[in-house]
Amino acid sequence: MWKKKIFDGTELGLSKPFTFLQLGAIHLPRLTLDNKIIMENTVRATLKPTGRVGGGGHSTLIECVRQTDSDQKLILLKKSKEEDVSFRTEAFIQWLAQKTLAGLGRRIPPVYDILELPEDTVGFTMQEFADAKLCSRHLVSSPSRNLDILHVLAQSSILLQVLEDSLALDHRDLKADNLLILPEPSSITFTCSRKRYKLISPFTVAIVDFGFACLGDDSSITEIDAGDGTLPTLDPCPKDGRDLFHLIVSLYGVEGIRNELSNELRVAFAHWMELNGKPCSELAARWSHSEWIYLLTSRKEFKHPTCTPRAILEKIRDLQPDMFVIL
Repeated sequence: MWKKKIFDGTELGLSKPFTFLQLGAIHLPRLTLDNKIIMENTVRATLKPTGRVGGGGHSTLIECVRQTDSDQKLILLKKSKEEDVSFRTEAFIQWLAQKTLAGLGRRIPPVYDILELPEDTVGFTMQEFADAKLCSRHLVSSPSRNLDILHVLAQSSILLQVLEDSLALDHRDLKADNLLILPEPSSITFTCSRKRYKLISPFTVAIVDFGFACLGDDSSITEIDAGDGTLPTLDPCPKDGRDLFHLIVSLYGVEGIRNELSNELRVAFAHWMELNGKPCSELAARWSHSEWIYLLTSRKEFKHPTCTPRAILEKIRDLQPDMFVIL
């Protein structure tokens, strides 16, 4: 289990090994005002902003070229818009999740540096997937929208199952705009109902923004929480079906996706969005008012077996069996 493992932080510029339960005590590299990354009086890299800036409600993403003595990479520097918010835990969770999925291709942007910033907060740098599109934009414009939705759900299910099995991880904010679509084909082998399958897709799904993510233990208790108080501290992790329920509701909330669903897929979405015999499709159609879903899924007793990765894969296999190759 992840919490017993000792990690080598050399690639992050850390001076000694650590465990995840020692996160708060780890001495980090620092970013100077002239954009040099310093660790123990040694310049680890230099960041050169390109001028492109993005982000969301709580964070800023600054595109930079990360220059070292041996190479340069296009990266994103993520920093908080609020003085008292640290991205230390989010960065470590993303780093560990990316390494867990590394054998499956570009699935999570690699983390390069976790930094003390001049603003006395902690940010981090990560690879920019510059050739990616937001999942929602890809699906709205796709001529094969319904089939692409199934590929998105199938790939996401496989990735989430690996992260759950290996790390007891819940993303807790898995919506359409926290998935990226990369242009390279994808091929993943997995087990479902005691059979081995291969899923071959025309594109690759990647997961971003681990700001709400949590890692649990063998008793499904949240041990590491990147939400920093945003969600309940006693929120069990993982919860059956939480992440894919979030994703399905958010997809249905995009009008350009919802209005173009096939009859068969519309029935499947209704099935996935039914909780305790009550449909959620009306609420899902108003996804922009999304607070309701966090209130619902952060309840300690929330479970949705219909949306577990294995349940979703079995449903997709029934809907579109030719997507999968039996091994």
